Amino acid sequence: MNLYEITTGIEEIEEHMDKWAAENEGDISAFPLNNQLDNLTEAKNEKILSIGVWHKNLLAKEKMIAEEIKSLNARRAALKTKAENIKKYMSSNIKPGERLESAKCAISWRRSEQVTIGCEMSQLPEYFQKVEIKADKVGLKKAIKEGQKIDNVELITNHSIQVK
Repeated sequence: MNLYEITTGIEEIEEHMDKWAAENEGDISAFPLNNQLDNLTEAKNEKILSIGVWHKNLLAKEKMIAEEIKSLNARRAALKTKAENIKKYMSSNIKPGERLESAKCAISWRRSEQVTIGCEMSQLPEYFQKVEIKADKVGLKKAIKEGQKIDNVELITNHSIQVK
């Protein structure tokens, strides 16, 4: 029997007990379903206690999973930091432009360019300024590539390592 059926059975017996008590001047000592009521009450208590234990187990599992997630997130962060450090280590030990490749890994350099500006943003020509007075690095890069000379601005070629 499930808890609902047990509770329904107890309620039905209690209704019969109320009728019995009304017919027997409140005396329920000879009520014929007393044993059944006691058995159902005991079964109900056992079911509720079992559900309570189940509830505690669910909360313990939830806590354990939360702790595991916390542990995994810490491990993830450590692995990410380690991977970044290894990439920096490789960068310091491989010449820019050098390429290494095997069946398991390919290491190469990707060429990128970066505009550096050695003056205040407000000193740049207006057509290279954005509304919030930030340098238009894309425009500066294009202009420098087209041969235009701009004071305090130069185009620097950088290299960054790639691991695939």
